[in-house]
Amino acid sequence: KQATVTTTVNATGSFNSTDVVPQDATNKSSVGLVVLYKDQAGTNTLDTDIIAKVRANTGQAYQTLALRGIDGTTTPSGAFSGGMKRAIAPAIAVTAGQALSYQISFANQSGAKEGRIHGIAMTY
Repeated sequence: KQATVTTTVNATGSFNSTDVVPQDATNKSSVGLVVLYKDQAGTNTLDTDIIAKVRANTGQAYQTLALRGIDGTTTPSGAFSGGMKRAIAPAIAVTAGQALSYQISFANQSGAKEGRIHGIAMTY
């Protein structure tokens, strides 16, 4: 006899950028992001399934941003060809520094929900 096994996957994870030194080599005290992503499967909710964080000083903890669509709501803006979406996280105050970096975290990812990040730009 063979037993039936049901598996539920609820994957989480994150990735961090490398540190970026501003071209003018001055301390920055606010950082934001523009994110280009795709719902590969299901619909990812901003700030719940895709979470963005930034910092400007490697000695400090990442600060959580509020990802929004161009219109300021939690609905991502526009679907480019191929289903690409964009979200903006306006710059927030961080401990000043010259080592700008971001962290993108994922939650609730499974076979039915999968988000893929295709591009990120930091603003400061």
